[in-house]
Amino acid sequence: MPLETDNPDLSVRWDNTVRYNLGVRAQRQDSAVLNNTSYDDSDSKFGRGDVVTHRVDLLSEFDVKYKQRFGGRISGAAWYDHAYRNTEVKSNPLFTVPGLGNLSGAYPGDRYSAYTRRWNRGPSGELLDAFVFGRFDAGATPVDVRLGRHNVYWGESFFSFVHGVSYSQGPVDLRKLSTTPGVEIKELYLPQAQASGEVHLTDNLSVGAQYMLEWDPSRLPDGGTYLGAVDFSSLGGGTYVINPASANAIAGRFGMPPGSIAAVPFLGVQDRPRNRGDWGAKATWRPEALNGALGFYYREYTDRFPQYVQGGLQPSGFPTDLRLSYLPGAKLFGVSLSKEIAGLSLGSEIVYRKNTGLVNGAATLAGAEPRGNTWHALVNILGLMPGNALFDSATYIAELTYSRLDKVTSNGANYAGVGYPGCPTADKWDGCATRGAWGIALRFEPVWYQVFSGVDLKAPMFLQTGLKGNSPVPFGGNQGAGSYSLGLTAEVRGKYSFSLQYNGYLLKTKQGLVNGMPAVSAVNGLGNTFADRGWVSLTFKTTF
Repeated sequence: MPLETDNPDLSVRWDNTVRYNLGVRAQRQDSAVLNNTSYDDSDSKFGRGDVVTHRVDLLSEFDVKYKQRFGGRISGAAWYDHAYRNTEVKSNPLFTVPGLGNLSGAYPGDRYSAYTRRWNRGPSGELLDAFVFGRFDAGATPVDVRLGRHNVYWGESFFSFVHGVSYSQGPVDLRKLSTTPGVEIKELYLPQAQASGEVHLTDNLSVGAQYMLEWDPSRLPDGGTYLGAVDFSSLGGGTYVINPASANAIAGRFGMPPGSIAAVPFLGVQDRPRNRGDWGAKATWRPEALNGALGFYYREYTDRFPQYVQGGLQPSGFPTDLRLSYLPGAKLFGVSLSKEIAGLSLGSEIVYRKNTGLVNGAATLAGAEPRGNTWHALVNILGLMPGNALFDSATYIAELTYSRLDKVTSNGANYAGVGYPGCPTADKWDGCATRGAWGIALRFEPVWYQVFSGVDLKAPMFLQTGLKGNSPVPFGGNQGAGSYSLGLTAEVRGKYSFSLQYNGYLLKTKQGLVNGMPAVSAVNGLGNTFADRGWVSLTFKTTF
């Protein structure tokens, strides 16, 4: 919303977006998921027909521009989710043993931690953008600069935040991704304090750079919440991998007295990397003969996606703790191409990463994380379909990704790849990495204009899955793992949006027996365990 000023060179906007989301679980709980102590807290929280989110979000944005050359921006978000007003964490009653207690509970006292309460229930908020910008001329050369908390996103990817040149260029909000299948990655990157700029050397050649002044990890869904992948996993820590009751039960099985085996806490983010030092540079060339753009990139970065590692070992051989490790010192080289071909927008990237973190085995100790060199590639198309008997128009996006291990450069014994000691079962269906992996994402959205006066209808459809193999890098994708959504959105007078959507998840698991009952024994990919958590969402959004 523009605000009036007495200066024609000064423009001021203050926009506020309110979003309300109501979600209901549509699928029954899978007993095999409930019967695994690492997944039952999240799966037990809500049953079929329960409200899984009852959330209000506010995004407030304030922009100032002077002569369209200088200015600043500040934005913030606030939220509250009434579905999490009850902070009790539920577990499968199968794991409650008289005299010992709940052997499964990941949260002390079966209550959410302060961190989980803040980010999932609220009320709470956060500062997002806070930066100044300017455009000036160095001689005849235009220069754009930004300083402060803002987002820089390079490359051509629509959906992949792992296989493009933008990998770890900023933290990614995986909580938002898990609740919004099909969202484009440009909406997932979070602002960070940094300095960035671009110099337009000629009409068809520009160079840019980025220097980071802040490091934050990507956000993960918290264990014990509806879409928590693993019960103990939370960036804020304060949970248990093995709680005190379970530790005593294990000791009893070995004929040892209580206390012989200590509980194993999950510490979350430990040993935070330094804020400063990550940087990158790029060049964009638009030769007339190409009728497109070539991009060349170099970055040095600290990983923003974690490896789960052990802090040490007890005399009993159990870990002293489990924590999240983020590796510094990786390098990325990339090339991108974007152009129009036969009415389609084509985007592609090829990336080589050196000294990057690899998928690690469960017994990996902090400081012994596997590293290696990897290849990544993606190609996508964006197209528009004209009207026909079925719809007035439609857009579609298809994106294919590929990743491949070049070589392991350190701590190869801890690499969880087929044929390596970190994958003792040598089975990709246990989540072990293969040499290469393919993935795909598809989105199709038909539109019907003026179905009613002032009302346009859209029907977004989305599918993302691993096609073949498991990626050698964390969060790079696993065969058969993915998500999908089907929805209907009404845009009213260009101001109000009403969306009804079904959100589902794809699953590949192995099963065994716990107390004679079926239980998930292995999963192919972190996050696969919520494939029984399909849900329906009703969303209202408006901006004023």
